Amino acid sequence: MTYKEIEESYRETSPGQFAAFMYMIKKAISARESSPFEASYALCRIAYSEVRECRRTGMKGASMDDGERQRLIMSAKVVACALVLLCESRSRKEARTISLLFLEYSSYLNSCKYDLTGLAVKCGCYAMTAPGFSWSMIETSIGIDILIYKMLEHAKFDMSHELEEIIIDRAGSVCLKDGKLHISSALSRDPDITAFSNHDKTVEVCTRNIRDERLKASNIDDISAVDYFASTFIRAQDASRKMKPKKNGKELVRYGKYSIVLKEGRKDDAGLKYLECTALGTQYDGICEIKEEELAKGIYTHDLIDYLYEQDAIENAELVDEEEPPLFSIREAYKAYCKKRADADVIEKRVYEAKVIDIYKGTTPDKDRVRLISDKGYAGLMRVDGNYKKDDIIIVYTVSVRFHGSELFINMGKPAFDYDEKPGRFDGDSILNDFTVTVKDAISNLDSSSKAADTPSSVHDDIVKQISTILSLSKTDDSMERFRNLLSAAFILNAVEDIEGRDTVLARAEFLGQCLRAAEGIPVKDKRTSIKLDEKEKWIINALGFLDRPENTSEIASLIQNASDGDEKEIAKLLMIHSLSRSNPDDFKYTSGNIRKRICDILGVGDHFRGTEYKGGGKYGKGELANVEFKASYVMSNKDGKPDIYQQGRGQVLEAVCGFMNKNGGTVYIGVNNYGDPLTAENYGLKGDLAWFGKNFNTVKILRSNQLGHSIPQPEDLDSYCRFLNYEIELYFKPSVRNCITISPTDDMDAIKIDVRPSEFEIVKLYEDNTWTEGTAYVRNGEETLPMSRHDQEQRLMQLRSVGKVEQFILTLTEAIDKKRKVILKGYASSNSNQVKDRIIVPINLVYNNENLWAYDLEKKETREFRLSRISDIETDIEDAGYSHAFKKGEADVFRWINPKVNYHIKLKMSIAALNCLREEYSDTKNLPESELYQVSPERWILDTTLHGLGAVRRFYLGLADQIDILDTEDADKLREEIRVFVGKNIQHRC
Repeated sequence: MTYKEIEESYRETSPGQFAAFMYMIKKAISARESSPFEASYALCRIAYSEVRECRRTGMKGASMDDGERQRLIMSAKVVACALVLLCESRSRKEARTISLLFLEYSSYLNSCKYDLTGLAVKCGCYAMTAPGFSWSMIETSIGIDILIYKMLEHAKFDMSHELEEIIIDRAGSVCLKDGKLHISSALSRDPDITAFSNHDKTVEVCTRNIRDERLKASNIDDISAVDYFASTFIRAQDASRKMKPKKNGKELVRYGKYSIVLKEGRKDDAGLKYLECTALGTQYDGICEIKEEELAKGIYTHDLIDYLYEQDAIENAELVDEEEPPLFSIREAYKAYCKKRADADVIEKRVYEAKVIDIYKGTTPDKDRVRLISDKGYAGLMRVDGNYKKDDIIIVYTVSVRFHGSELFINMGKPAFDYDEKPGRFDGDSILNDFTVTVKDAISNLDSSSKAADTPSSVHDDIVKQISTILSLSKTDDSMERFRNLLSAAFILNAVEDIEGRDTVLARAEFLGQCLRAAEGIPVKDKRTSIKLDEKEKWIINALGFLDRPENTSEIASLIQNASDGDEKEIAKLLMIHSLSRSNPDDFKYTSGNIRKRICDILGVGDHFRGTEYKGGGKYGKGELANVEFKASYVMSNKDGKPDIYQQGRGQVLEAVCGFMNKNGGTVYIGVNNYGDPLTAENYGLKGDLAWFGKNFNTVKILRSNQLGHSIPQPEDLDSYCRFLNYEIELYFKPSVRNCITISPTDDMDAIKIDVRPSEFEIVKLYEDNTWTEGTAYVRNGEETLPMSRHDQEQRLMQLRSVGKVEQFILTLTEAIDKKRKVILKGYASSNSNQVKDRIIVPINLVYNNENLWAYDLEKKETREFRLSRISDIETDIEDAGYSHAFKKGEADVFRWINPKVNYHIKLKMSIAALNCLREEYSDTKNLPESELYQVSPERWILDTTLHGLGAVRRFYLGLADQIDILDTEDADKLREEIRVFVGKNIQHRC
């Protein structure tokens, strides 16, 4: 019985028939129709082919349905069978991979809270001689819990035979040897110290011996300390990332991604075309083949042969079989290309020529489809509505792009008869030019990037990734240990540069961390915009926020309405009791501690609950809060400890100050660690800043003096440091909001305190410098400082004053500008045409203190200027609103005119009356530099500036002709002629 026959039999086996499948294999081995080696090889191939689907199913957790669970159990039994045969044949290296795969599947299905991590580490370090269960036990078991138990209790290892140790040195290090998994933020050659260990010390997390990276033993169960430690650990990992020495090439590894170079197409014995290739950047120099398969719905590998050429290179091809000759699949690479190009064509509604591959005949005529290939080389399907034949060229457009499972469907259709663009031409010589690259470019990409063939997912990476999965799914009643397990798993994935996997695990850790914060009585952090959370997790985090805002009864009531399951409804009900008990204490017997404890029990973190008697934290508070921010330095970067006064001072400290002004106020401490304790070491905190200023102040002085126009004090002690910071405030904030900020040393002279009051009259922006041209508004969001969204700004404006129509327009247009979307200006009253009509435009930028808009008029097909005060309303909900463009931003002159193609140099001498009129009617006058508006006598001022049109200045002159003189410039005669023509045409003949 060959391995192919075993595979074919398995594909026809349902979960209920698996015992019969096992019996068939056992009988074949007994009758010597198949050797144990052939059987184990076939089972391993089956197991590897199902890995992706099993992981996708397993990560569903409790949400997987019964059919999916039974299929996953069957896959786990296949792996168990392979493990039994491998241990009997002493295939130790393969047994390590298969045993970890079984434990990974067991983690997905483990219902008995078995701790599999210690066993996984042991499997990774030592040769397994017996798995602890037998063939007949697999055959008779209903699930796999009994197999897990037997493996935990009875698995045997040859402790004298250590497997090849694993050392991964990329972002920090991961070492698997001597029965331990060592995860460090430092490279393996560097010394480190243990921060914490789990699973009977089989998993160790270590850091460099640096104050700000260490985790005190007393803080091992403190969520704020561990959370801060995690973010510091990942930053330290990233900082240790190093350039790897170039190697002559890697071995081919199944499921690795490689760049391949095409050879000339060939035909097999049956006359079917197939593709050969070679693999770049590997030790294998033989000929490989490309798998014949359906790439996207309606197109197969052989359909592309006529459009691919010898020496074309394809990146990210996947090795699916390393047997001779190695077999590569281009399916995922081609699907990604098709989706990207087709999505762009859907957005642009592009019309193009496509070639008919053939006609697919369905079971009924309405299911017939034309198989097409576009002018960009991606596949598509179209309903049959004409007499098409193979190789016909027809004009189509892309209707939609969607996935059904893993299959990509691209639907095409005939365009409307009145399309006005020239269709993209089908040129068979070049349709796949954007899918392929040259050999030279492929080699260059391999040399410059570690994402292609230079770092495929190696066997070692796969092993530690499997242990990471097992670790992240560890079952324990200790919720803080679960949190540390998730962090440890994320550290491993970061070390092997699996960023997507790391972020997924960190999202789970973040949610559990939020629940643990509630258990400790700390306000939750709202991070819904920055991490991957499902809808239930978002709902729970939002609900936990009301533990500290019980007065918002109406919002809590809406939680009850939006609750989708029993847990959510119970949490919402408890929050409502908590809210009502504050106003009616005699009617409710629950304390806030009772409510919080019951919610924590529902969320599975009741073991970590801490009552109000628990106190903790540093000298200046228990961790960062919504109104407290701790910064170690104004100069030294949080990321790498190097001096960067712009990114750290402006980008960290003053962003927090800005955020507090746009919220409810707060305090920023400088020279304090994340626990609230002052930093006292000579090279850290404020002492480190003062030492740096002592060596580098002359450079800072020159820069700041040029920016501010005056000298600044050198920070030599805390008092002079505070004076220096006041000048930093002058540089980055407008004068109108500076009175909200007070900077002073703390009473014990061990830190600097910046007290911030909320702004009362305006949304505060943090600017690039004191020209006030480029600024960003920030807001405090829980313990984070984030750029203000449109919703944030509307809410803030409601608090400052009622939002007028123009303010609403500003927010709407700003959002459309950021997203490059079309809008309709409803009822725009034009002074030029004397008409009121709707205008469809693409906004480019707001100018002149946000009073005017520079935009592309789609009807007139030119850029024009629009006054916000003349708009009745703005409509954004329009079909096909996206509009990709690179229009040049407009800049308004002092009279609000914008026309980048026209510039007039005008010079006017004005009386005080004319000056007052200019300032009162044209608000941007106050922003003119002294070189353009200056006083020449007690009663006369000069306006010497460049204008983008003469109409506005003509009106200004005619209204105050006796108060204004036009002085000579190269364009003065043009202004005089403009005035003369206007007067002759509109005034003289009417008088």
